[in-house]
Amino acid sequence: MRTLILGLVFLLGGMAVQAETVREKIKNDAAFPIYSVIFGITVNTNSEILTFEISKVIAPRTGNANPVQIDIPDGYIKKARSLANAHHYPSEMKDGKPVEFYTYFHYSPAYPQVVISDLDKDIDHQP
Repeated sequence: MRTLILGLVFLLGGMAVQAETVREKIKNDAAFPIYSVIFGITVNTNSEILTFEISKVIAPRTGNANPVQIDIPDGYIKKARSLANAHHYPSEMKDGKPVEFYTYFHYSPAYPQVVISDLDKDIDHQP
């Protein structure tokens, strides 16, 4: 009976262990590669994305906004656009033309197909 109870305690305790969030991974693993990919976006009056282009990529660990040269996979860009499109950004026009605005997502070459948009979730549970 005691063995059964101990086994149950370990099982339940193991279930309570949460995966490491991206924020924790950045803090705890200096070798974890992370970049911020800044996109320039325009939307039409129906909040549909017209343009979605990489404006620049930065390495936030450097503490500055200087661009870095890194290849961002097409699959990542496609997923980032889909995530941005689901946000339904409001349109803004100036002289009848859409105004460009910027947003960003994080990218890690260790997980090239994952668009990191929430640092407080683990890699496997990004939107």
